[in-house]
Amino acid sequence: MTLFQFIGLALHEKAQYVWQGQFLAVREERGKRILLYKVDDYYAEVFYDFDKNELVEIRGFRSRSMLISYLHL
Repeated sequence: MTLFQFIGLALHEKAQYVWQGQFLAVREERGKRILLYKVDDYYAEVFYDFDKNELVEIRGFRSRSMLISYLHL
C-alpha cells in the first residue's frame, strides 16, 4: 500500500494495517503514548490517549526529519 492510499484510510483501517508493520519506538507527549512503526516504505505514528483509553490518530509520513523526536530514546 502506498503512503497516499494509507492516508486515505479510516482510523480503524489504518490501525489494522499498521499492526502488520515493524514496531520501532515509543514516546510519550502531553498524556499520549506515540508508537512508531515502519510500514512498507514509510513510517506511521499511532497516537494513544491515556485519558480516553483510545487511539485518537494515526499519521503516516516519509520525511526522516519527523524521526528527530525519537532520537533521544
